[in-house]
Amino acid sequence: MAVVRWQFYDPTTLSSYELEINPADGGSPSYRKAIVYQNTSAPDGKVLMFEGQDETKEMEITGTILTEEHYNALLLWYTKRHQIQITDDLGRVFMVYITAFEPKRERAVHSPWKHSYTLRYTILDWD
Repeated sequence: MAVVRWQFYDPTTLSSYELEINPADGGSPSYRKAIVYQNTSAPDGKVLMFEGQDETKEMEITGTILTEEHYNALLLWYTKRHQIQITDDLGRVFMVYITAFEPKRERAVHSPWKHSYTLRYTILDWD
């Protein structure tokens, strides 16, 4: 079976990028409800529960970088100051805003650009 690569797409510039190596971990959002509880002051008071919109979905992926091109590409996508589209290997499409890129250099004799990284982003509900 062929490997399906993650894709980044910028709807503003119409540019795209296919990751050289798919993320090793992460990539699925957590779903949390926004609930506030209020105690009433009555002697036999009950707890009131209020539910708002679901909490903002924040995600992160971690992976490996082996080349200077991959490193520079992730850095470039981090510097964008607008939403982008990410399509994962399962075909799920997310409109996101990248909030952090955290590369960590790792020693590797045959891969001087080897890094592990964490990329954090917020899923936006508008496009």
